[in-house]
Order: sequence, then structure tokens, then C-alpha cells
Amino acid sequence: MESVSTSCLIDLAFDLSVDWRKLARALGLANEVQRIGEDYRKNVIEQAYRMLQTWKQRNGTQATYQGLGEALTTQVLSRNDLAQKYCEGGNRGSLETEIDLQGHLKSGQVSMSDIISIANDLGKDWLWVGRLLGLEDATLDGIRDAHTQMYECSYKMLEIWVERRITQATYECLARALLHRTVGMRDVAEKYCLDHRESQTASSVPPEEGIQQLNEKMEHLQLSGLSKETGVAAGSPVNIQSSTEGETVNKSETGSTPSTPPVPDDWYNQELHHHFAV
Repeated sequence: MESVSTSCLIDLAFDLSVDWRKLARALGLANEVQRIGEDYRKNVIEQAYRMLQTWKQRNGTQATYQGLGEALTTQVLSRNDLAQKYCEGGNRGSLETEIDLQGHLKSGQVSMSDIISIANDLGKDWLWVGRLLGLEDATLDGIRDAHTQMYECSYKMLEIWVERRITQATYECLARALLHRTVGMRDVAEKYCLDHRESQTASSVPPEEGIQQLNEKMEHLQLSGLSKETGVAAGSPVNIQSSTEGETVNKSETGSTPSTPPVPDDWYNQELHHHFAV
């Protein structure tokens, strides 16, 4: 049987809240309740998560979804809703959900320059981000014990993640961690995980509007050229009639023969390219 994933335990800890003590006893961890409660005071979600991780570490491959579901549905706890949500139907955690960001994600491994900047924005949530990125609690606890400044903890966590995960240390994985409800750092995900170069180079004018404007510009230039040749103001009526026998035309009141200035064959294409390149 499949053992419970860390992603599932993180989500469950968030939903379990104050019921973690009841679940601990149902999982056979009654002797750990007091210790966990004292070690992680004033942080119910952390308490719930540490209890679940203790259960997983003690039971190894026997820490299954079936065993967790049975504990959640005991009479003393009666959390059938959580058992159905996490232990039935293949729900293995929210890290597999679609990324809800407006724009294209950067590709490849997270760069060192971004790591330096991101570490400054994680704050106290660096520990949860590390867990969501797949780092073990033993590693994260070691980082916390070795560094007193929060920035150093954040930076070291990200550095180790990239070194260990290599090809899996992508902007997509980072975005999923930052968007998780235990962290909720949408602004950081948008700032560092989206490729802003595409939006900067894209035209702000829709293609159909741009073509319409270009057609109007071409018509205006042709009329302007016509007015210069005839001496008639642009927009004034000009009587131009083609002869069936030749190329003769009627003259305007000024006596001059109107003619349309020559336009290069590729003028329209050049204008179109120039318009969208701006």
C-alpha cells in the first residue's frame, strides 16, 4: 500500500488544527502529545504537522492512507470529511493542482540571482516553503539551528534545494510552493516565477486595431499627397473621371491635373512591420 506523502500531511495539518491531539492518540502517539505541544507552542498547524511527521517516521512504509483514514474515522475523532478528502479518491495533496498565475512561467532551473532576491521575501515562511519544495525536516531544522538570521535560513534552504534537486529545482515547482495555502505568497510567485520579458515586448495594441489604424494612415497619406499635387485641400471633392479611350482626366477648378503620388510596392508591409515593432 502507498505511504502518505509529505504534501498530503502538510494539507491535512492545515485542516486538522486543534483536533491533532485526538488524531495523535488514534495513531498511537499518546506519549508524544505533551512533548509536541510544548516544543511548538502557539502554532497549532506546526504542532499538527510535527505529530503527523512523527507518525510517518515511526511507521515508515506502514504509514499508509488506509491507516490514516481509519484513525480519522474513529468514534472519538469522527473526521470522515478529512478521511474522504485525503485518504480516498486519490487526493494526495494540493501541490499537483494547476498553477493559477496570469502569464508564462520562466523555464529551467531557478537562477542564483533570483535565489538571492527571493530569500529576502520569504520571511518566517521559509520553513514551510522548504517543506513544500521537498526538503526533509531534519535538513530544515539543521539550517535553523545553524543560522540566527531569517534571511540566511531562507537563502541556505533555497541553495540546498537547487543543489540537491538540480533539474527539478524549477520555477514551476517554486511557484507551486509559494502559492500553497500555508504560504500564500502570490506576489512573490508573480514577481520571480513569471517571464516578464514577454509582456514587455508584446504590443499593447491588438492586431485588428493596429491594422485598422494602418489602413487609415495609408489613406491619409495618399490624400495628403493628392492635395499637394492639385492645390486642393485634403477632403475637398475632386472630379476624377477615367476615359474609355485613353488616360485623360478632367481638371479641377484650379486647372491642374490631379495625380496620386507613387507609393512603393512594399510600403504597406514596411509600415505594418514598423507599427508592430514600436
